[in-house]
Amino acid sequence: MTNLYAKNKVDLTKDAKLMNENNTDDDIKDYFTDEDGNILEPYKIPSLKATIKNWKILVGNLDGRKICYAFSKPFAKVGNHKEARDAYLMVIYWNKKRQDINISMGFNFKMGSIAQISVDGRQFTANTKDNIATPGRQNLDSEIVKSMIYAKKVLIKGDSKIGTYAVDAYSCEEFQDVYAKLIELCDFI
Repeated sequence: MTNLYAKNKVDLTKDAKLMNENNTDDDIKDYFTDEDGNILEPYKIPSLKATIKNWKILVGNLDGRKICYAFSKPFAKVGNHKEARDAYLMVIYWNKKRQDINISMGFNFKMGSIAQISVDGRQFTANTKDNIATPGRQNLDSEIVKSMIYAKKVLIKGDSKIGTYAVDAYSCEEFQDVYAKLIELCDFI
């Protein structure tokens, strides 16, 4: 399999704001919690390594294994959900063969509902539980991530448990550089 980035090596240091080894980002630390919803101790929170446009790239350690995260907030939110929402899209990068998607719309989802994902018109779905949506099978996560590399935007629609809905829009215009940075920082296979 050909490495997409070997031919067109991107100098991410000119576009990315590189951070020091122990830096955490106050905007992000609240998203890393244990099973009970408690914010992790500072030494367990991934370190911010780069910011590329609206994506933040973090590196952490899970049971002695290096893991990378790409985290973004929506550039636009629409819908009839009137309460303030803290939405995000997170790509969890284990290696080139495995990536996971984690979505929050900033509210608890309607029980049994499916979040709808559109990557430049290509349709996907994600299962919901409480306030998180994730695609139902591993290959689907990786397929969504791969389609984001060349996309302009991702739209995500979800229904809340109180009967409202929201649609969040995320920019993917720099995601190819984000993905290359994830490979650089975390690919060990």
